Order: sequence, then C-alpha cells, then structure tokens
Amino acid sequence: MVVTSTMTIPVISLSAAENVIQAAGFASMIDAPLNRHITISWEISETPGRALEAQREVLQLASKWLKYHNATPAYVWAMENGPRKGEHSHIVIHVPQHLSGRFRKKVNHWVRLVGGDPHTKGAVKMTHDKHKREDYHQAVRGLLRYILKGLDLQAAELLKIRPNYEKAGFVKGKRCGTSQNLGPKARALFQDKSAA
Repeated sequence: MVVTSTMTIPVISLSAAENVIQAAGFASMIDAPLNRHITISWEISETPGRALEAQREVLQLASKWLKYHNATPAYVWAMENGPRKGEHSHIVIHVPQHLSGRFRKKVNHWVRLVGGDPHTKGAVKMTHDKHKREDYHQAVRGLLRYILKGLDLQAAELLKIRPNYEKAGFVKGKRCGTSQNLGPKARALFQDKSAA
C-alpha cells in the first residue's frame, strides 16, 4: 500500500536524496563503485532503539577494515522502520571483489560487537552487484530508488521515485547519508582539482 500523505512521518528531503544520488555517481568516478547492498535489521538482531548509533559503529568498523586492506571506504545509507524488519539500515558500499567473502563474515562480527545477534534469520542480508561496469549506473539507480522510498512526495515525483511510507516507516533522526569521502565537500574539492 502506498500512502500519499507525508504529514505523520519525517521524510527524506530533496536535498538529502540528491546528496545520496550524487554520492553514488561520484563513487564510480573515484573508482570505488558501490557494489554491495547490506540490509541490517536492528530489531531482528535485537538492537532496537539504538539503530543509528549501531549503524554508525558498524560503518566505522567497516571503514577501518577496508582502509587496512587498502580499499576506499565509500558508502551511502538509508534508515527505515518497516512493518516486517522494524528499524533497519540499507547500506550500499564499495567492497573490492577479492575482499567480498571476508567482508561478509566481518559484517556479522561487527553487528555482534555492537550488541546484536547477526545469526537470527533476517538480521543481516548482503547482496552484490553482478553487473558489468557499464551497467553500474542502471543497477545503482534501481537500488537507490528502493532505499529512498521514504522520500518527500514532491521530491519523489521530481526524481521519479515511487514513495512507500508504510515500508519506509517512522524514523527518528537522520534518514540517509553518505561516507565523508562521497559527501558535498569531497565532491566540490574533486571538481576544483579537476578544473585547475
């Protein structure tokens, strides 16, 4: 069921959605394509009520691990609170292919470190982009449409994203974001260097 009113829940703003979309494109430009989609249900993993904090901790651990393995920690994320998964994170991240298997195991470890049970069915799911490099933008576009379904109605029409406020649910606090190296300042600095 698609709800057409956004009066009762905080929604993703146009500027926040554009930031995530531009960050995903920029990730490809800096040779860190977002090729893994992690869904962590904080409710199923038994860490409800501290989802944003737990997500931040997991992303910090993931970033340190990727840097240690000489990989760029680049990601975008959206937080939802749906009827099936409760509070959950969608994280779209760059993981080099040769690190994929180890990274998947580490995600479970990091969820455990923040107090969750990653082995409960439905707690952690990770998929990877099997598309060729030239199909990257199309694949990521579809994924971003999915994770940005809590988008403001007018912004959704502008960006051609179909909102679903029932599945996106009520989220207190920030609903989406990017790693610092994909954010507005990093993109502006890259443009300045390119123009010089």
